[in-house]
Amino acid sequence: MSNLSSGTTEQTKELVDNEAIPALVKLLGSTYNSDVKLQAVWTLGNIAGDNVEYRNSIIQAGVMSHVIRATEEAIFEGNTHMIKQGSWVLAILCKQKNIPVYRDIQNAISVLTKLLIRGQEDEEILVDALWAVFNLSDGDFERIQLVIDTEIASFLVKLMQ
Repeated sequence: MSNLSSGTTEQTKELVDNEAIPALVKLLGSTYNSDVKLQAVWTLGNIAGDNVEYRNSIIQAGVMSHVIRATEEAIFEGNTHMIKQGSWVLAILCKQKNIPVYRDIQNAISVLTKLLIRGQEDEEILVDALWAVFNLSDGDFERIQLVIDTEIASFLVKLMQ
């Protein structure tokens, strides 16, 4: 499905109209192996990247927590492919100005800190993690404060040194 979701907007719409998002969320919450979850994360990232409406639908479907969990598992297991996909999808999902669940922002920052540490060894992961942090902090003062109140701010300063 990741190939199908990387086509035109009309092709992606066919997937969305045929309930691909709930099916993919179900896969992410399942006990399927990491290859299946990787494809689900990749497909959801392609759909979310197609347009704001789809990205909002994906966030409202609760995908953020599943992507965070899959990325954290991948970090623990050393699954570089899933780490890269997870960091890329988080960067896309964090573009949403109104992430509905405060816990998701906190959890995203936690996993992004881990990705930044890991990203020192992999530029692609580092770039996606930095974009996600940028996107999370791009908003009103309350949202900026949420990011500053975490450990990630001090880590970003250390990263620049």
